[in-house]
Amino acid sequence: MKILNQIDMTRGPILKKLLMCCVPIILVNILQNLFHSADVLVLGMFTDDNCVAAVGTNTSLIALTVALFNGLAVGANVVVAKRIGSEDGEGVRRSVGLSVVLGLTSGTLLLTVGVIFAAPFHRLLSCKPEYFDMAVDYFRVYCLGMPIIMLYNYTSAVMRASGDTFRPLLFLMIGGVLNVGGNVIFIKVFEMGVVGVAVSTIISQGVSALMCVFVLMRNKGICRLELKYIRPYKRELKEMLGIGIPTGLQSLAFSLPNLVITSTVNQLDAMAGNALAQQFDGLIYNTGYGISLGTVSFVGQNLGAGEFERIKKTIFCALGLILTAGLAIGTIIYSFSDVLCGIASSSQKVIADAKLRLLILCFTYWLCGWQDVCSSSLRVLGKSVTAFLITFLTVSVFRIVWIYSLINVWQSMVMVYLCWPISWVLNFVIQSIMLKQHLKKSEACRVERACPSIGNG
Repeated sequence: MKILNQIDMTRGPILKKLLMCCVPIILVNILQNLFHSADVLVLGMFTDDNCVAAVGTNTSLIALTVALFNGLAVGANVVVAKRIGSEDGEGVRRSVGLSVVLGLTSGTLLLTVGVIFAAPFHRLLSCKPEYFDMAVDYFRVYCLGMPIIMLYNYTSAVMRASGDTFRPLLFLMIGGVLNVGGNVIFIKVFEMGVVGVAVSTIISQGVSALMCVFVLMRNKGICRLELKYIRPYKRELKEMLGIGIPTGLQSLAFSLPNLVITSTVNQLDAMAGNALAQQFDGLIYNTGYGISLGTVSFVGQNLGAGEFERIKKTIFCALGLILTAGLAIGTIIYSFSDVLCGIASSSQKVIADAKLRLLILCFTYWLCGWQDVCSSSLRVLGKSVTAFLITFLTVSVFRIVWIYSLINVWQSMVMVYLCWPISWVLNFVIQSIMLKQHLKKSEACRVERACPSIGNG
């Protein structure tokens, strides 16, 4: 029986099904970005630039703290998708139950670390005295909601693995409306400032997470959450960790140098403009990242089914979609940058700083999506460590060397922003070469296992 809201990615037209899978994921990512933008815009309208900078300082820090555990969520997505592709019902249910355990456990760990080390983290970021206390308060309150936030990330990853990408979008939309409304109430009525923004985010994520859990428990198909399966399983845990830990480390490889960049931006007194621009160019990033997440599910299911030609075609379709969408969105954003930036700030310096970032990143962010597709596909093929090492060298090492060498000579935000597209090009070139080689090896191994007599003379 065909189950609604699920997509068989191993048969049928690739581009059509890839769009069916990716568009809701893209909208989820864009809506998350828009809701975060709403936080910044509401703060900009009802408070001041220091509040905007306080939230902006936390963007890279939050990305760093959740990076490793969101990598495990990708591992859960891959494991579930592969078992769906091989029609292993028992394995799917075990993997779904384990995903819930990992989500709640990782969220609790992040809560503990975040609350204890909030102040030291912000000192390392060279956070300005004018908004230091606000930035610390925002981060601590945000971390109180980490178990709920992680539960949503893991359960939505499980739903994506089966091709059910619409309902996580719907649930996020409901939570997002609550978030925007909560921002206005907590900031304007209760005058809670940045703390109110964090509280509103936790409430909205909690609603979305509970709806995901409810749907998985009521699922009539193979991807069902049952209470008796919510416990650790050695085999599935080992596989998720094998994919997820290198994936998380790869995310850390992006986040660590971005913290160095955040510190440099603070020192150059451009954080408010940088934070403002992030709300808009983040639309491009989230589009590419959404397509790469959809590609993970496609490659996972087709790997389980042994459909290597579909894997190759899926990757090429994904790259084409990212290029087209990235350039289109980037052009629109930069064309209206004066109007967009003017909504949240009346400071000409803040607007000028924001436009400088948009000028460089609006037309190059699609490169980030290309590298994500290649590295994600490598992870599904079992080469998570390879993907991590490439990213560590081309992103972490490169960006840190770039910042500490060139910025000391040319203290310019142009030099700060250029390190991103250059590192994306390096990463993509090497990742794509390795992906091509491992696809050939995986296909050859599959053929050899299917025809063992070929090598026996």
